[in-house]
Amino acid sequence: MLQKIQKFVSEKGQGIVEYAMVLGFVALLAVGLWQSGLYGESKKIFGTIASNVSSTNESVKNINSSHLN
Repeated sequence: MLQKIQKFVSEKGQGIVEYAMVLGFVALLAVGLWQSGLYGESKKIFGTIASNVSSTNESVKNINSSHLN
């Protein structure tokens, strides 16, 4: 029983460490983008992508509604 508990605790601890490492990497990446001035460019690119996805979604809705009538 003790071995099962130790295994569970060690696996849970490993998951927390992995999560913390990924979070740290994302934070470093964000700081790097911010400091290098690429943050603004990245924001523009993702904004353009979001806009295109949104307009495509509206076009699909319009096509679907015209076929349903």
